[in-house]
Amino acid sequence: MSGLLEYKVALVVGAGRHPGLGIAQRFAREGAKLLLIDRDERALKAHAGTLGASVFVAAPGDKRALLGAIAEAIAVHGRVDILVNAAAEAPRWQRLEAMDDADYDAAFAQGFSAARWAMLAVQPSMREQGGGRILNLGSVYGENVAEYIGAYAAAAEALRALTRTAAQEWGADGILVNVLMASVDDERFRDYAQRHAEHVERSLPLVALQRFGDPVEDIGGAAVMLAGEDGRYVTGSTIHADGGYHMAGPVYVPILETIP
Repeated sequence: MSGLLEYKVALVVGAGRHPGLGIAQRFAREGAKLLLIDRDERALKAHAGTLGASVFVAAPGDKRALLGAIAEAIAVHGRVDILVNAAAEAPRWQRLEAMDDADYDAAFAQGFSAARWAMLAVQPSMREQGGGRILNLGSVYGENVAEYIGAYAAAAEALRALTRTAAQEWGADGILVNVLMASVDDERFRDYAQRHAEHVERSLPLVALQRFGDPVEDIGGAAVMLAGEDGRYVTGSTIHADGGYHMAGPVYVPILETIP
C-alpha cells in the first residue's frame, strides 16, 4: 500500500460497477476508508469485504433514498474527504425526435441531479473540516459531438457546468471540484462490443493509445491524482483519462440502421 489516500474517507456514489468500482478499488489500495452507495445491493456486498467498505443501498436517481444513504455514510466516520459521483447510466440511443420528456428526466436524474444532490449533501461537512475533493465522472459524449444520445449528452454537459460553478463558489473553503472523463473497458463496454463488434472496431483507432482504459489502473489512477495531494491546485477542470479519445472529434457514431 502506497498510502496516497491514507486516513482519507471517500464516498463513491455508483460503486456497484465500473468505473465507480474501479475507483473504489484503487482508493482502497491507497489506504482510503470507503463508503459505497449503489442501487445494486448484491454488487456492493460482493466487494465490501475485500475493500473493507461500509455499503449503503440507494438508487442515485431517488433523491430521498440517496440523501438518506449519504447521511448514514457521513455518520460512520463523521466526515467525508472525497466524493466521487459515478452514477450515470449508459446512454439510450435514439434520434432527438424520438425522445420524450421521460427520456430527459431519466438522463438528468442519473447523470446530473444525483451528482448535484450528493455535492450539496457533503459540502457543509467539507467546509467545516476545511476542505475536500469532489470528482464528477463525465462523458466525452457530451464534450464532443455524438449523435442519437441527446438527453445523455445534455446531462453530461450540464454536470460540467455545475462543476465549474461549484469550484468557483466553494474554492475559498478548500473544496476542489473537477470532472474526470473516463473511457473504460468495463462490463458494459464488453457487452456492447459483443453486440456491435463492427462499431467497436471502427472506434478503437480513434483512441490515441489504441486501447480503452483499465478501470483500476488507468481510471482509478487518475482519480487518485485528483483526490490526493498531487491534485491540490487543480479545480474547475476537466481531466481526460481516455487514452486521447477526446481528440477524435465526433465519437461513437452508431450504425445508422440500428437506430429506430
